[in-house]
Amino acid sequence: MDDLGLDIVRNIFCIESIKGEILKNLGILYKKMADNSDNNELSAILSKVCLLNYLLAKKLGISYARLELDMLDLLKKNDLEYLSKEDVTSLYEHIGRRTKE
Repeated sequence: MDDLGLDIVRNIFCIESIKGEILKNLGILYKKMADNSDNNELSAILSKVCLLNYLLAKKLGISYARLELDMLDLLKKNDLEYLSKEDVTSLYEHIGRRTKE
């Protein structure tokens, strides 16, 4: 197999590994929430899921900046009806500050 073929195989393996890690950590998160785990544990798991999503986006050819701009667009549309306006506004401002840095 040539170098290009190996790179493709490595990327596919990496993408599948990240997807598996995301699913595994979401399962852990649900279990920890059901067990009323403390916020430190929940924060660590949520942080890992967020990082894995950024890494997956990058492997799929989506820049971190593009991902964050798309998140801002979703928040601007406010399709998340179950969230309060304050929650949406706070997150929008947080991500917006980061995209300007």
